[in-house]
Amino acid sequence: MATLAGYSGMARLVIVGEQHGQETNNVLWFGLFGQVNAPNYNALLTALAAAMLQCIVTTLLPFASAEWIPVKIKAKMFDPVNTDEVEVAFAGQVGAVAGDALPTYVAAVCSIRTGLGGRSKRGRFYVPGVPESGQALSKLTAPQLALLIAYVTCVITTFIQNVSAGEWRLGVFSRRLGYTQATKVYDMSAGWVPATDVLARQNLGSANSRKLHRGV
Repeated sequence: MATLAGYSGMARLVIVGEQHGQETNNVLWFGLFGQVNAPNYNALLTALAAAMLQCIVTTLLPFASAEWIPVKIKAKMFDPVNTDEVEVAFAGQVGAVAGDALPTYVAAVCSIRTGLGGRSKRGRFYVPGVPESGQALSKLTAPQLALLIAYVTCVITTFIQNVSAGEWRLGVFSRRLGYTQATKVYDMSAGWVPATDVLARQNLGSANSRKLHRGV
């Protein structure tokens, strides 16, 4: 294990939700910015999960159909130590848009940019709970895209632009470059790069693993 210069560790965050009787999972990777001495990982991970929960409650729920239910956020360190998972639960909120959602495998797409080239230096995440009323011809309507941009703006502001020492920076992690299967070791310095921007896409995408009988 080796942390990236200027960072004190790497964590995985999972946003867990429920829609149409299926679990939705969105995985993001973060770097702990700055040199943190004698870190309290439990407190740091809880702060990470709480900050993402705040973005979801204030800016993602207005985008999502009422059929999408956010359940909890899980966070876990993988480098320089492998910690227990921390969970922060939602308080029974649901998406704010009345009406049906598109199938669970249809999702809005957000691209993560790092300023570096190559597939291993770019990422994306899929946002579930797209309302049927918010799309036309497999694209988000302009008002619906604006709601997604509000969520992305919160993520950028919280996890890219205004990050101080001891706080979390969004990034992209390549398992191909930074994970060794034989030893099950995650190497931040080899596989993680900090994000410089996040872009909300108007075209809808397919999260194929959420199709019925194909897992989540």
